[in-house]
Amino acid sequence: MRRSSESLLEELRRLREHERIEAKRGMGKEVLRTLVAFSNEPGMRGGWLLLGIESPSYAVVGVADPDLEAGEGLAD
Repeated sequence: MRRSSESLLEELRRLREHERIEAKRGMGKEVLRTLVAFSNEPGMRGGWLLLGIESPSYAVVGVADPDLEAGEGLAD
């Protein structure tokens, strides 16, 4: 099912995070954990991960340098 980022953000703000929608401010281990959880949960058929979203306000803040942030702490 295709969804727009606007509709996902609206649902996130209305319902908060749940098993199908997660929000992360930046990149790193938490993003990988969420992706693994989405892919391993039986019968769930994935989920949506919104990056560059500040919690708990769910304001769009962006990711400053995704290439730099993606490598931080992943080897730990």
